[in-house]
Amino acid sequence: MTKIDNLTWLDSSMKENFEWSEGDETVREVLWHYFLEIAGNDASRAETLMLDLLNQGDSAIKQLIEQDIKK
Repeated sequence: MTKIDNLTWLDSSMKENFEWSEGDETVREVLWHYFLEIAGNDASRAETLMLDLLNQGDSAIKQLIEQDIKK
């Protein structure tokens, strides 16, 4: 079974978590769209990729957002 820490901050908007962001989408939505695009719109694969990241914790999530999603 997968262990996911308390990640309730993922349900708040991007602009609440990242000062550079002006987005109203939640962090979770942004991550989902990112992984869905990477997975070629394969929802099952996107889910696997996202769960893998979530299991790595806050710092890995924030690092991915800062390096790969921030534009």
